[in-house]
Amino acid sequence: MSNPELLAMFPTVIYSVQLDNYEEINKLIVDKLPVHGFESYELITGEPEGKSLVHCDPDFQKFFEQVTYHAQQYMKIFKVKNELFDYFTTKSWYVIINRADHHIKYHMHSAGHISFSYYAEVPNLSDVLSFRDNNLANCAFDGLFDVKPYPDRNLITEITELNCKTYRMETRPGQLILFPSKLFHGTELHPENVNNVFPGRRLGIAGDINMLLRPEVWNFESGKLNWNHWRKF
Repeated sequence: MSNPELLAMFPTVIYSVQLDNYEEINKLIVDKLPVHGFESYELITGEPEGKSLVHCDPDFQKFFEQVTYHAQQYMKIFKVKNELFDYFTTKSWYVIINRADHHIKYHMHSAGHISFSYYAEVPNLSDVLSFRDNNLANCAFDGLFDVKPYPDRNLITEITELNCKTYRMETRPGQLILFPSKLFHGTELHPENVNNVFPGRRLGIAGDINMLLRPEVWNFESGKLNWNHWRKF
């Protein structure tokens, strides 16, 4: 009997990179807390207070130039014709975790094409970043891949890239992560932080990028036309 051939299709790709000048960026983020920060004991992001325009601050221009560059490199992985697109950062906000009970619920960004998270302060044992697959294309029936709440009664022997519902990754200062805005993401307890001990403040910037066709490009059925062609009536 011949061996079966397994074809793994439709992988999800997350882009992660360590910025070279991250110490300078991190200092800027801390220095700008009085401007873009918020009452972090109650809030997690600055969006509820309307603080979602960090990218409009001239002091952050070099940082967002790097974010844009890496967004373009991210799209190159998928053979996208970057020469057809302008990349616009449309929203950006501080993320401040200052309480042990503050964990970011799974969510997606409906207003973006590419979303990013940048980490300035990440104490040891901080929550891990987690991505969730809502489609579970390989799951033959509901519950097949579940591993909670009864780990001793699983229907699978181990979690692999073919059956995982979530993918967790530790983050570090200076790390920039980009992912599709429609991908659900959140945070979960660090596996070694079993008692949910607050490790200290976690600080960073998150935001959304939209890809618009360049002004001279309007002969495609897909993709949003550049804002230069938009009209309000």
